[in-house]
Amino acid sequence: MFEPESAAAGQLSLAEALRTLRRASGLSGERLSDRTGISQSKISKIETGKLVPSIMDVERIVHALGVDRGYADELLTLARLGTVEYESGRVKSKLGWGKVQDRLAAIERSATEIRFVLPTMITGLLQTAEYASVAVNAPVGSPKSETVQREIVARKLARQRILYDTGKRFDFLFTEAALRWRLLPAPGMAIQLDKVVSLAALSSVSVRVIPLSMTMADTPLEVFVAYDDRLVRIETSTSGLALRDPGDIAFYRAQFDYFSSKALGGEEAREFIRGIAEDFRGEAG
Repeated sequence: MFEPESAAAGQLSLAEALRTLRRASGLSGERLSDRTGISQSKISKIETGKLVPSIMDVERIVHALGVDRGYADELLTLARLGTVEYESGRVKSKLGWGKVQDRLAAIERSATEIRFVLPTMITGLLQTAEYASVAVNAPVGSPKSETVQREIVARKLARQRILYDTGKRFDFLFTEAALRWRLLPAPGMAIQLDKVVSLAALSSVSVRVIPLSMTMADTPLEVFVAYDDRLVRIETSTSGLALRDPGDIAFYRAQFDYFSSKALGGEEAREFIRGIAEDFRGEAG
């Protein structure tokens, strides 16, 4: 796995290497385009570092340029470095947990369509302050000070303003298990679910739920978020992965479409969530 800082450096090194190799070969961007089937504009963006090439793109380019196998393998390693970024908890702590939330907000601002698959819990954009406070204070792992916890919660709640941007589309796909996971006592869970239902009424927001009674042919093994067709972020308990390879992105978007096709949506989903909230209220009463 690679740190994000190394991935950014690798992307720049790869762009420079491919540009240098093409010039040394005497090929113009147009001729390289003819040989690879990659558009000239895309080659230009790859060589200037404006576009992260897929591993297949790099394979086609180095083959067309006649690069020897040893150096080609080095460039393919850089390509993998550029399409998968690893961010450990240590890196997040070094950066500052509040700034991690700011980085998420920046990614959300840059995207038009954001799709969430949430098999285990409610995501930060929909959390109440009480739910968020518990979520950032997990009993396993490095403890965070009360000051850091408050900062993370404040930044999470601030990020929620973007849900009111009618120029964007937010699709949240939950399993029923995620909505029933008791991160709070029953009264707090009921309030949390009320908030999900309320936000689901926004024109920019869609909430779908896969009931436990639904028979499925696949399993959502991880929390992931797809930003347009350019980035997928996968969350684990200790780290995160950012995937930019077009094949990876296509796979996760197809997974979202499959899970979504099996889920309740619209008013049916909101009514289902209200029912879970009432179950929690019944326990509290």
